[in-house]
Amino acid sequence: MRLVFSGISLMWIGIVMFLSLMNPTYSEVSLFPNSDKIVHFLMYGIMTTFFLSCLQLERGISQSVIFLTAIMAAIVFGGLMELAQEFLTTTNHASFWDFVASGVGAIVAALVYKRWLWKAIGQNFATSVVKQ
Repeated sequence: MRLVFSGISLMWIGIVMFLSLMNPTYSEVSLFPNSDKIVHFLMYGIMTTFFLSCLQLERGISQSVIFLTAIMAAIVFGGLMELAQEFLTTTNHASFWDFVASGVGAIVAALVYKRWLWKAIGQNFATSVVKQ
């Protein structure tokens, strides 16, 4: 199970990197102003959820350290992607508000995970370990 969550996390990081650094081939059409912030919120929220799922399965790490690590990893990665957009591409630019949306997505996802997923994933993993 750890390998599955690790693989999914790495795959998601790759997807976010690709989407962040690719040359946009579409015109700037959006449903409403700043709708891209919702995309940032969701992408980094999903990333944080994958990080938490992966870290939760490690033994000997406290819950608070797991949450802090997952949130900070997503926020730092979001900051690095904004810097990469600014300095490594000619078509994208860094945006402070994209960074904020990414960080808020990470924090909200962690709160949702703690409320509704922490116990379920922990119990399912404990059951699968006992069966082996």
